[in-house]
Amino acid sequence: RIRDGLGSVAGFLRYNEITDFFRQAFRRRSAEPEPSPFADVAAAHNELFDSAADVYRTQRRRAWWRATMGNLPFMVGGFLVLALLSILVFGPSLTPHNPYTTRGLTIIDGEFLVPPFEPGTTYPLGTDVLGRDIASLILSGAQQTLILAVLAVGARLLIGFVLGAIAGWKSGSWIDRLVMGVAEVLSAFPALVLAMIIVLAMGIRQGMGVFVVALCVVGWGETMLYVRGEVMAIRPRPYIESAVAVGVRTT
Repeated sequence: RIRDGLGSVAGFLRYNEITDFFRQAFRRRSAEPEPSPFADVAAAHNELFDSAADVYRTQRRRAWWRATMGNLPFMVGGFLVLALLSILVFGPSLTPHNPYTTRGLTIIDGEFLVPPFEPGTTYPLGTDVLGRDIASLILSGAQQTLILAVLAVGARLLIGFVLGAIAGWKSGSWIDRLVMGVAEVLSAFPALVLAMIIVLAMGIRQGMGVFVVALCVVGWGETMLYVRGEVMAIRPRPYIESAVAVGVRTT
């Protein structure tokens, strides 16, 4: 009887609702998923798509390269831009002599000469009457000119964009009228003459900043008018009105 009782208890512990639940869960987890009948078709389709995409990218790359190399104006312009950037970055290190050093009586090729010196191995482009190397002056001056141009254009774009965005968003307000009035007054003067007057008024010996300010004052109007027109065209768009309706700040 004891043996029968222990057997019934062991059978109950092995076969009951709890053990059946865990046994079925373990079987479902350990069972491998059956292969899909479309797996091979999908894999073949993916391989075909990848190969077609690779061919398309290769063709696009070759077409772009042929079009770029065959575009003569683009290649010439790119070469000039790279040359200007090289002068902008490495200008002083490319100068064979100090551009501001003057020279008087000098021995060149065994002869005593006075400036200006003719082009030769020592001075590739010769010198001016003060004995300064012209090649060094050109490289050094080109760097300063390019820096001035970059700063002036950047300041023009920044001021024109900011004032144009404000005037366009506040169209019809006193801010818009003020900005437009200033732009109209400045446009009434010849740009070069006005820039020269500003430079002379601020002091021509004050450095490069004077020229940047002068060129910036006379050149921001066109950028401002373009940005103002674009902002006035975009402001009544539905997505702008929706953003304002949900509480987005406009200032």
